[in-house]
This record gives sequence, structure tokens and C-alpha cells, in this order.
Amino acid sequence: MARIFINYRRDDTQGVAGRLFDYLASKYSRQELFMDVDAMKPGLDFAKQLDTQVSQCHVLLAMIGPHWLDARDQSGKRRLDNARDSVRVELASALKRDIAVIPVLVEGTTMPSEDSLTDDLKPLARRHALELRHTRFNADADAIMHALEEVVPRRRVPLLLAGGGIVVAAAVAVAVLWPKLHRAPAPQPAPQVALSAPTSLPNPPAAAPPATPSPPAPASATPSSAGTDGLPAGVKLGEMMSGIALRGSLYHVTDVAADPANCQSACRADMHCIAWTYTQPNGSGAAAHCSLKAVIPEQVKDICCTSAIERVPAPDMRVPPPVPADVTGAQPGIELEGGTYRYFAGADATPEACQAACRAEGQCLAWDYVRPGVFSPDARCFLKSAASTQVSSPCCIAGFERQTAAATQSPAAASAPMANTDLHGSSYRNFELASDSVTLCQSACKADTQCLAWTYVHPGLQGTNAHCWLKNIIPPASANSCCTSGIERTGAK
Repeated sequence: MARIFINYRRDDTQGVAGRLFDYLASKYSRQELFMDVDAMKPGLDFAKQLDTQVSQCHVLLAMIGPHWLDARDQSGKRRLDNARDSVRVELASALKRDIAVIPVLVEGTTMPSEDSLTDDLKPLARRHALELRHTRFNADADAIMHALEEVVPRRRVPLLLAGGGIVVAAAVAVAVLWPKLHRAPAPQPAPQVALSAPTSLPNPPAAAPPATPSPPAPASATPSSAGTDGLPAGVKLGEMMSGIALRGSLYHVTDVAADPANCQSACRADMHCIAWTYTQPNGSGAAAHCSLKAVIPEQVKDICCTSAIERVPAPDMRVPPPVPADVTGAQPGIELEGGTYRYFAGADATPEACQAACRAEGQCLAWDYVRPGVFSPDARCFLKSAASTQVSSPCCIAGFERQTAAATQSPAAASAPMANTDLHGSSYRNFELASDSVTLCQSACKADTQCLAWTYVHPGLQGTNAHCWLKNIIPPASANSCCTSGIERTGAK
């Protein structure tokens, strides 16, 4: 089944669409890509094939070139105004189904305005676009591939022996070399692996931290490392947790038969895999998914899923990477899901470089540094142009540099920081701040789509440093010199 659909107009972007197809085919497999020239089957209804392919894809790339909007048919009428125009039919089908649509602006083409589009295509104008230029093809294609990876992660298919068996030697080599390449040089004990099938469900995750500021020491930014043995409290190796999802820190996802045991087997066969989450099929007929994790990220209750931890991570992978002293406004142990418009990797991907790149680009609101060995052997830096969901994970450092446009343009939905005020209760996450700054707490709430309000606690009340509490319900305000609070969203639909 093709997971990536390339939508294009032949007399506008056929050449560049073909070049992008070849590039993506070198990263994915050709079977995962649909482009009508190669993929249409002879003798079958053209329109039905298009509708079927669109309904099955996970993401559609809309190639928009200089003649896309005003292309005319032989009678001089605009093609987009024709309800049977194949480009319009494909796009409208994807938008109606709420399939991810990524506009790709070719050779400097500007994004069409909502007024210039037909009613069924107007949602396209509200989708974040990427560029594809001949002079920067490789860099732009890399950015497109990364955007695709967030929706359609690349599958890693094991090599086969001539006789048809899996190359066990490769897996053994990875198991031996991975700790040497990606962990501290000091020798580490072999990971503890659960080899027996689970026989009972574990206790539910530890209760959420108290909703109001209190004198005890602050909770860790990474609740997954709560246990003294490197495991979350109450969790046993290999024991399946029904109704639990491990959010974020995904390095590989694949379709599996509808049984959590298949996901467990995949993790146990992959020496890089520490934990997994199985997502059951939904009512629309989508397949079950297996997500593999190289660290133990945040646990959340979700009836969609079953999860388990199969190995104890190395000590350095249980805690977040440290924030360099010259990086301000950053929070260790926070991963930002979504909103990425660009990323870079390798030796240039450092927290300092992440922050510098974000501050230099006006569209960048926040950034996420991911340590080596989580998503890939190299570190990665993700730049965000939209509000993201925050997840607690030892993988990352997050930095917040600018407010979202929505927050700055909707004063009625937000309040100015309220000194000597505590918003009592309804906290879904709390963390220690890197410096004594109310703005850090406020920015963290602005960047998290589920955060409606926040409370900042002054240093010395919950430990040495200041503390930030994020709230997904706006609680009543009370006078308290401990705190400064603010409301960022109303929560109204």
C-alpha cells in the first residue's frame, strides 16, 4: 500500500515531481509512493483508482508550481474550477478525509490565498508549506523527507540471507557496537531483557504530582526515571500495560497484525529497542501500529494502546542531556511533538546551534535538541514554527524563543502575568526551571497546545530553583505571594 501520494499537474511540475519521486524512492521503497504515471493499473477506472489511493495514503504532497493556480483547459476555463479536475479531486479527497496534506511550493511559488481556491480546497491555504527549489534541491528534499518522517516513519526492513533467513550476524553486531558508539566509554552492564511472556497487568502509572505548590522537593522532569532500578515506579520488565501509551521518542514504527505480542516480539528482536507501544486498529480499517522507543518516555493513559518496557536503558539514557551554561530559556527532559518546519543533524546539531538557528529565523518559535542514539546515531535539532505538544522524555532539551502568533493576536484569550496569584489545581505537568524567569514558564504554556494556564513558583519554595506548573483546566485564582500565574487560552472550541 502506498503511504505517500504525490499530487501534481503535469504541465506545471511534472519534471520536479518526478525528481522528488526518485529521491523519496531512495529513502523509502517505491511501493510506498504513489505517482499516477507509474502506479496506475491499465484497464481499471482512473477516477476510482485515484480515490482508492488517496483514501489509503497517510500523507499527500501537493506540488504547487507557477502555473498551478491559473492553469486553463482548452476552452480557457480555469482547471481548478472543474469539479472533475484530477488535481482538485485528489486534494479535496485528502482534505475531506483529514489526511495530512503538505503543500510543496516549487521554484519560489507563493502559497495560494483562501479566496483563490474553491470551497473544497480552502483548507489547503491553512496548511504549512515547504519549498522545493532547483538550486537547493537536496536541502529542500531533505526537509520534505523529514516532514514525511513525522507522519510516515521509514520502515527498516531486515536483510535476508540467500536461503531466506534474517541476517542474525547484523543484529549481533549492532548489539555489540551500539553501546560503544553511543554511550559513555566506561563499560556498562548488559541490558536486562524480559524473556518470559507477561502473565498479568502491572499496577497503573504513578499518580500525577500534586496540583498546588507545596514545600517538598520538585518532581523530576522525566517521570519515566522514577524507579531506583531505572524503571518507572510499579513497572516490571516485559509486563504489558493495557490502556497505556508511551508518548514521543519514536525511532521506528511499522504496521503489525492485530496483537500486542507482535509488537513485543519486534522490540525484543531489536537490540536498540528499550520499550514499545502497540496501537490497536481503529474503526476506519487502519492497521495496527507498533512504535519502538530507544528511551523510556512519558506514560499516558490511552485506551488505544498497550505498552511495555523490555530493557533497562543505560544510566546516561535515563536522565536528560544537560543544558549548556550559555543556553538560556531551555528545559531538559522535554520533547516537542509536531510543528517542525526544518531540522539538521550531525556534528552541527548541538543545543547551542539549535538555539542560534531558531533565534536567527523569524518563523521559529521553539526548538528541540535530541541526543545521539534516540532517533538516529547522530544528534538532531528540530526547529518549530507552530505550537507543539510537550512530552516528558530523557531524549531531549527544548527551548522557547518566541510567542505564537495566536497568542500575540488574541489578547482576549490570554491574560497578562498575575503577580502574587496562584491558580490552584488542574496541573497536568510540572518541572524545574533552568533560571529564575516567569517568561520561561509562560512560554512553555504558549508552546503546548493542551496548556490553558500556568503558575510559576518562586525559587526556594519547591527546591533551590523556580518551578513551573502547566494546567489543562483554568482553576480559580487565589492570592498567594508564592507565585505568579497567567491564562493563555480559553479552551473554547
